[in-house]
Amino acid sequence: MYQQSDWSIFKELFPKWQERYLAKKNQEALELLTEAGKTHTEKFRNAKAKLNSEAKILDKCFQHHTRSNLHYSLSEMYCHNFIGEEDLVRFSDRIRDYVMTTARNIQQSSK
Repeated sequence: MYQQSDWSIFKELFPKWQERYLAKKNQEALELLTEAGKTHTEKFRNAKAKLNSEAKILDKCFQHHTRSNLHYSLSEMYCHNFIGEEDLVRFSDRIRDYVMTTARNIQQSSK
């Protein structure tokens, strides 16, 4: 399903993607915690709900990082906006096509 170079690229890029994604999500949580016009309880509950929701996505995106499941990992990450199409440019056509096809199928089935 994949080339050895795909696995090497994934191992190189995953930590960067993870930091980028978590920086964005931390900023979103911070905004909830500092939202004007809300009580401290409301701020806490809103931030906690957001973080709990994100934790489920992160579990999906951080699991299955094996060579044999690379295509599944990338598909999960793409479908949850952990990575974008621009992040897939260095991967083989076969992996990119698989991820994009999987994403389209998921989007169509959720309509």
